[in-house]
Amino acid sequence: MDLPWWGSIVLLAAVIRLALFPLQLRLTANNSRLAIAAPKMKAIAAELQKAKEEEDRAALMAASTKMRAIYAESGANPLKSFLGPLVQVPIALSMFFAIRRMCNLPVESLKVGGTQWFVDLTAADPYYILPIMSTAAMMSMLKMSTKDTPQTAASGHMSNFFLVLSAISFPVMAAFPSGLLVYFVANGVLLAVQSAVMRIPAVRKYAGIVSPPPPEGGVEKKPNLIESAQAVVKYFSDAKQQAMEASATASSEKMKNQRRELEHLIKMKKSQQPKNHTS
Repeated sequence: MDLPWWGSIVLLAAVIRLALFPLQLRLTANNSRLAIAAPKMKAIAAELQKAKEEEDRAALMAASTKMRAIYAESGANPLKSFLGPLVQVPIALSMFFAIRRMCNLPVESLKVGGTQWFVDLTAADPYYILPIMSTAAMMSMLKMSTKDTPQTAASGHMSNFFLVLSAISFPVMAAFPSGLLVYFVANGVLLAVQSAVMRIPAVRKYAGIVSPPPPEGGVEKKPNLIESAQAVVKYFSDAKQQAMEASATASSEKMKNQRRELEHLIKMKKSQQPKNHTS
C-alpha cells in the first residue's frame, strides 16, 4: 500500500493509540476505583499525619494496615497510576523528536507529502488550520477526560489550568512544521474518540470502570477562569505567608538558642571566677 506521508503519519498515530488502548482502559478503571477509595483514604491520611507528629509507631502501623485493606477492598493500586506516564511519555517524545527531525533535515519527499492546503509537510501551516484543529482536539479530550473525575473546586481549577495551557500553546504549535501538526491532530482526535468509547456503558462494564462518587457536600459549581486565577493568587499568597511565618519561627528559635548559649557561657564564666581568684 503506497500511502503519502500525511497518511502514513495518521496511520502510525492510529496504530500507537490502538496498541495503548488496553492499557488506557486498565488505568482508567484503576483511577476510577482510586476515586471511590479517596474519601476513606483522606481519613486515614489524617491518622497517619497525627501518628507521625506524635511518633507513635503502633498507630503508624495500624493506619498503614487500614490503608492497605482499603486499597485491597476497592481493587485499586496507586502505583498503577504511574504506569501511564512511564509508557506513554517516552513514546510521545520519541514521535515528536523523530517527526520534527525529519521535517527539519528535511526529508525531501516530505515537501510534497501533504495534501490540500498543507502540501509541504516541512513548512508551517500558512492558514493556521492545523494548529486550531490540534488545540480543539486537546480541549475536547480534556473535557471528556474530566467526566471520570469527581467534580470538585480543585478539579475545576485543574481543568481550567489545562484549558488555558492549551490556548497558550497555540502560538508555539503554529510555528511547528505541518508534518508534526498532522500527528498532533490525529493523536488528539483519536484520544477524544477513545475517551468517547470509554463512556459507553458496555465498555465501562467490561473494563470495570466505576462512576466517580459525588464529592462530600454535593457537586460543587465549576469555577470559571477568573475564580481559578483568584485561587492561584490566593494559593501563592498563602504559601508566601506560611513561608514568612516559618522563617520568623525559625529566627525566633535561633535567637532563643543563642540566648541560652550566651547565658550558659556567662554562668560558666561566673563559676570559674572564684577559682581563678584563689589561684
